[in-house]
Amino acid sequence: MGTYSYNSGYPAFNSAYPGAPPPAGQPPPQPYQQNSQWRPNNTMPGSGPSLQSQSASGDTFVRRTGGGDPNKPDLIFKSYNDLTPENVRSAGNIQGMIFDIDDTLSKYKLGSDRSIPPELKQRLKTLQDNGIQLGIISNNPDGELIQQFQKELADAGIRVAAISNGQKPGTESLEMMQQAMGGLPADQIMMVGDNPDTDIASGKKAGFKTGQADWFGTGTLRKEFMQVGDKAMSFIEDVKGAFDSDADRPQFHPPPPLTPTVNVVA
Repeated sequence: MGTYSYNSGYPAFNSAYPGAPPPAGQPPPQPYQQNSQWRPNNTMPGSGPSLQSQSASGDTFVRRTGGGDPNKPDLIFKSYNDLTPENVRSAGNIQGMIFDIDDTLSKYKLGSDRSIPPELKQRLKTLQDNGIQLGIISNNPDGELIQQFQKELADAGIRVAAISNGQKPGTESLEMMQQAMGGLPADQIMMVGDNPDTDIASGKKAGFKTGQADWFGTGTLRKEFMQVGDKAMSFIEDVKGAFDSDADRPQFHPPPPLTPTVNVVA
């Protein structure tokens, strides 16, 4: 097996494999570090600690200033336990929140067998009970899947309008949801998602406050896969658009009726 050359971008691990001589003038290899290129147990870069360890760390909720970076969120939520009205409104007079689905409301996986964690539903219910309107915008064009999540939330007493095929980082879907929320001022709405290149960027362009959802620990590797998938989906949508003039437009789904009997796990 060959050896890998020294990568100055990862000073915590100076040689790719044990036994390889360090470059001249460099210290010997160090043990694996949380921020090194090579991680124990084959975890993906960026995957981070578990939700439990994040919550126990006492350093989960991070305030960020938007600054001049269009992809930099106003707030970062390391655990959905930090998704409280007080934390959300530390960014301003937030009256509406829009959530992505993949790795935000639900852990990403293929297929339709997906759900929202009970604890996260409880946080959403608390936000709604404190006067914050809720919405969903997903780039997924599968309207039936989006409505499945709406129904799941309605069963928990949470009223949510949704938009499929949102085409973030474009802002058309965000502006549609803004109108569905009664035309709230842009600075009273927060766009929440895991992806800086779509969720955060679209929120910034629309003039919304933004929050990055890190509670599922989205990894860099998965984001690279998503970019490839987005290109493939864009090609498919272009082909569909040749036959259907509305195929490339965001689709609005009104809130379903709330289920009379509500069971929410605290």
